[in-house]
Amino acid sequence: MTFRKLLTASVLLGMVGVLSLLAQGQGQPPSQNKGTVSMPPKGTNKEDANLRSIEGVVQDADKNLVPKAIVQLKDMRTLSIRSFVSTAEGEYHFAGLRLDNDYELKATLGEKNSATKRVSSFESRKTVTVNLQLEK
Repeated sequence: MTFRKLLTASVLLGMVGVLSLLAQGQGQPPSQNKGTVSMPPKGTNKEDANLRSIEGVVQDADKNLVPKAIVQLKDMRTLSIRSFVSTAEGEYHFAGLRLDNDYELKATLGEKNSATKRVSSFESRKTVTVNLQLEK
């Protein structure tokens, strides 16, 4: 078989595959696939089972919510530090954290600091709430 015949045969096979997908409704935009639900394959969320999030609020000594405080999260295994600036409501949130790592949290705003709080790998909750209070 010549190169030209091989190329023609492979192009035709590719077109047959595309036409087959279109006939099954797989190649159409989602708006035309009415009534079908696309689910991820089983087992793709295994990593999500090993992840957690840590969230909370930053307060001052008088229990007022503190916006724009810098919350630092330290991974005690890798020693990497992630930062989050608290929202207007004083909230912060860290996601995608491993369940088998320990973490330390602290907040700062200007000269004020919070005590360092620790989240242990033995803590089994998927969402851990840690509120941080800035000291005078």
